[in-house]
Amino acid sequence: MNRRLDQRRLVSHGSPRRRGAVIPLVAVFLVVFVAMAAFSIDVAYMQLVKTQLKAATDSAARAGTSALVQGKTNAQAQAAAQAMAAKNYVAGKPLSLATSDITIGQSQQQADGSWAFVSGASPSQATQINSKLFSNNANGAVPLFFAPILGTSSFQPQTTSVASAFACEVTLCLDRSGSMKWDTSGTEWLYPSPYLYDSRKGNSRAPLTGSRWHALRDAVNTFTTILSTANAPPRVGVVTWSSSASTDLALSTDMTSVYNAVNAYTSQAFQGGTDMQDGMSKARTQLTGASVRTYAKRVMILMSDGEWNEGSNPITYASTCASSNITVHTVCFLASGTGPSALQSIASTTGGSYYLATDAASLNAAFTQLAYSLPVVLTK
Repeated sequence: MNRRLDQRRLVSHGSPRRRGAVIPLVAVFLVVFVAMAAFSIDVAYMQLVKTQLKAATDSAARAGTSALVQGKTNAQAQAAAQAMAAKNYVAGKPLSLATSDITIGQSQQQADGSWAFVSGASPSQATQINSKLFSNNANGAVPLFFAPILGTSSFQPQTTSVASAFACEVTLCLDRSGSMKWDTSGTEWLYPSPYLYDSRKGNSRAPLTGSRWHALRDAVNTFTTILSTANAPPRVGVVTWSSSASTDLALSTDMTSVYNAVNAYTSQAFQGGTDMQDGMSKARTQLTGASVRTYAKRVMILMSDGEWNEGSNPITYASTCASSNITVHTVCFLASGTGPSALQSIASTTGGSYYLATDAASLNAAFTQLAYSLPVVLTK
């Protein structure tokens, strides 16, 4: 009997001792868990800062090369890169670039297809940016939240971007359907005064001041004026379309001829539907012709104010353009219905950009941005 009591006492006394031994183990695991959570926060923050730094550096490189395309000096290109960098926040403050962080030169293609940046090569057509968040420069190192516990208080990321300007073949593929004579209010069948809602007069007359066509003509004027000042302007051709398409100008570096080809319709009583695919087909033919430089970038700028209502599906045809290495940038001007979504799909399929213009000013802004960015490509 006493032996059994002793055994029960041993069991009852041993149980608390085993429970007490777990507590230190839980405490150790808790510390490890908190440390891992803290480390994860710092790692995520470091990745965010790296992403911000790369985006800001890319933007600065593009800005520098865009300035070169506009005919600016190397010093002006460096200033443009610095100004763009300052507009981008990294780790909570504007990115600062020293002049020594910005190098002007050329990008030269290597035998394996890659691009190598050559500092100081002339004519200048590329900008290289080396951005750094270092403790010894204006940006400073990036402070961390929990890493100081482990003896590391900050990290110092850096990255390099190169933006280059290349030879470019461009076709303006412009909608000249009857709706381009409507005014810019966005109301269908509303013509500028004195035609107003008179479709008979509106269809039979040339576009009036205040019409969508006049807004497009003015945007093309801005586009060609910018390109005329470039160190190496792209060649630009013109295709216009409504129920059918026409090639109005072969590829040319004469920006006055480009503007004149578009302006010629300002005095004509054009009309018709919206066969967007036919316009794209004519533009593709121009950009794949025998005179096209094999090393040049091929770009189509497709502008429309409506949804396609004649011919084949232009969204499907976008794949044909992509297979011909043609990038299609689309500009949607006051379009309704499926027009915007179609233009978005075309741009997405070909790797182009989509611009939505809701008035004459934003249409002009879209063509301005296109003129500045057309020949500029990130090569690193």
